[in-house]
Amino acid sequence: MSNKVVIRLSEVTEEKIEGFGPGFIMRNPISPQTVGAKNLRVGYNIFPPKSGTAIHRHPGEEAWYVLKGRGFLRVGDKKYNFEAGCFMFIPSDVVHQTVNTGDEPLEYIFAVSPPFDVSKNVILEPFTEKHLSE
Repeated sequence: MSNKVVIRLSEVTEEKIEGFGPGFIMRNPISPQTVGAKNLRVGYNIFPPKSGTAIHRHPGEEAWYVLKGRGFLRVGDKKYNFEAGCFMFIPSDVVHQTVNTGDEPLEYIFAVSPPFDVSKNVILEPFTEKHLSE
C-alpha cells in the first residue's frame, strides 16, 4: 500500500488516450498506480471546446460529475444532454462517447470500479468533428 493519502492534482501526471480528440487531458490521482487502490480509480478530465472522446467501451462501471461545461453523452444508442451540476453513469462494457459541444472546456471528476488500465479501452471510432452534430 502507498503511504499517499492526500494527492494534489497538480502533482499527477497527465495521460493521453489515442483517438480521444486533440487536447484531451486525463489525470488519475486515485488509482492502483498512485495509492495502491484495489477497487477504484478516480480521475479528473478536461476536454477543450468542441471536442470529445472516441466511441469506445471498457471494463468497469463509470460515474462522473460535471464541474464545468456542457455537451452530450452517448450510451448505447441513446444520447443524453448534460451541463455543470449533472451526474452520469455508464455501465461496464457499454459503448459510449462524451462530446463537449460548448465554447468552454468541459471538466469533470470521474470514478471507475473496478479500476482498469486505460490501454483496455476498446476504440470503435476515433473522435472527429462530425461527432459534434450527430
